[in-house]
Amino acid sequence: MISKNYFSALIVALTLPDICCSMDNENRWTSGAKYAEWFKKYVGHHYISHIGSDQVETTFLSGEECFALRCSYLHKGTNNIEDEKIIKDYESKSVKIEFMAEMNSDCLKLNNILLLKLEAFCYRIIEGVNNWLQDSKGNSRITSHMREIPKIHTEGFSPIPGVFIGG
Repeated sequence: MISKNYFSALIVALTLPDICCSMDNENRWTSGAKYAEWFKKYVGHHYISHIGSDQVETTFLSGEECFALRCSYLHKGTNNIEDEKIIKDYESKSVKIEFMAEMNSDCLKLNNILLLKLEAFCYRIIEGVNNWLQDSKGNSRITSHMREIPKIHTEGFSPIPGVFIGG
């Protein structure tokens, strides 16, 4: 966020829940339902408010909508989510999700457009990942899958015994 590389920050934030879900699955496959469930458990509470004198619980961003945004943004380059399969029958869905670099509140819904403060969204996903990591301590499958995360080598290394590449 400091470098204002907003698009990269958003792409990473939308991708991290998928990676967490994948690591938690034996065959590494995941789904929209698993993504939505993960979001609800680790991030969703930030996007629920109690509104009005009768304190009606209102969800501003559901796991399904976040997954729809992930699909729409990463695969089509758009923030219009209304045609995404996972929310076709979702009653109070947003049609479009807009991100603001600067905003007084973290989220605001105007008709069927949801405005989100990008920095808050990204940090909430990171917080969710950190909480998931805490919950996953001692899970041997996740520990094993984490060893498979690609590394970027900044110095020389030995990919196989007897062969050294780089610096």
